[in-house]
Amino acid sequence: MESTQSSTTKEKYPGLRDGSWLSQFRYGSNPWMARYVYGFIFLITNFLAWVIRDYGQDSMKHMGLGRFKECHGGSDCAGTEGVLRVSLGCFLFFLAMFISSVGTSKVHDRRDTWHSGWWAAKASMFGGFMVLPFLFPSSFVYIYGEIAHFGAGIFLLIQLVSVITFITWLNDCCQTEKYAVRCEPAGTSCNRKAEASSRTDWLTIISFIVALLTIVFATFSTGIDSQCFQFWKKETEADEDVPYGYGFFHFVFATGSMYFAMLLIGWNTHHSMKKWTIDVGWTSTWVRVVNGWLAACVYMWMLVAPVILKSRQTADIP
Repeated sequence: MESTQSSTTKEKYPGLRDGSWLSQFRYGSNPWMARYVYGFIFLITNFLAWVIRDYGQDSMKHMGLGRFKECHGGSDCAGTEGVLRVSLGCFLFFLAMFISSVGTSKVHDRRDTWHSGWWAAKASMFGGFMVLPFLFPSSFVYIYGEIAHFGAGIFLLIQLVSVITFITWLNDCCQTEKYAVRCEPAGTSCNRKAEASSRTDWLTIISFIVALLTIVFATFSTGIDSQCFQFWKKETEADEDVPYGYGFFHFVFATGSMYFAMLLIGWNTHHSMKKWTIDVGWTSTWVRVVNGWLAACVYMWMLVAPVILKSRQTADIP
C-alpha cells in the first residue's frame, strides 16, 4: 500500500522538482507555479493600496469612508484608511490560506491540491476578502492598523532570520543605518535627500516602484525559506515531501500584508503620507534603527548559540 502511494506521489509532478521555471508553468497547477501566482496577487494588492492612497481619496469620501478621528492629516487621511482596508483584505485571504494549508507535509495530501490549484475558487475568495473590509466601520479599521504594527514587526523578525544567513553583519548594519537616515521626514537638517519627498520627479517615481517590487520580492523569498526555521533539518528529502512549507509561506504573506501597509503609511496611523513616498517619517526612522540593533543581536546569537549548545552537550556526556 505504501509503495503504491509513493509511486503515485512521484508521478504527480514528474520532473518539476528540479525542472526549469518554464516547465513548472507549462505543467499546470503545481506548488512551484502556485508560489509565483501568490506573489503576483501580493504585487497587485500592493499597487492597489498605493493607488487608493494617492489617487482614491475622492472615491473613499464618496463611499462615506476615510473618517479617521485619530488622524491629523485632514482629507488626506482617506488614503491612509484605504491602505489599511486593502491590507486587511489581503491579510484575511492569506490567513485563510494559512489555516487551510498549515501542516501539509506530503504532496499526496488533499491540501496540496488546494494550495496548488482551485484558482477560480480562490479568485472569488480573494475578491470577497478585498471587498469585506470596506464594509467595516472606521473604528474597526483603526484597531487593525494598531495591530498591524505588531504583525509587521513579526514579518521583519522572520525576514531578519532568513536574510542574515546570506549577508554579513557589517554589511547589514551599514545598509540599515544608511536607510534609516533616508527615512527621516522632509525638512530635517541632517539629510538633504529627504527633501525629495516634498516633490515628485522621475527619480522619486522610479525609487517608489523599485521599493514596492522589493517588498514583494522580500516577502516571496522569505516565504519559501521555511527551512531556516527548522531546528531539526532533514538530512534527505523524500520525493513525496512538499517543496516548501505551505503554512509558513502563507503566514509570511499574511504578516507581509501588514508590513506593506505600515510602509505606505509611514508606520503611523495618525498622519497622512504624500504622493509617491514610502516608509518616510520619524516612526519609520526609529523602526529601521531598532531593526539594525535587532539584526546585530540575532547575528551574535547565531554565532554564540552553536558554541553554547556544543559545550552543554559535552558537559552532559559522562
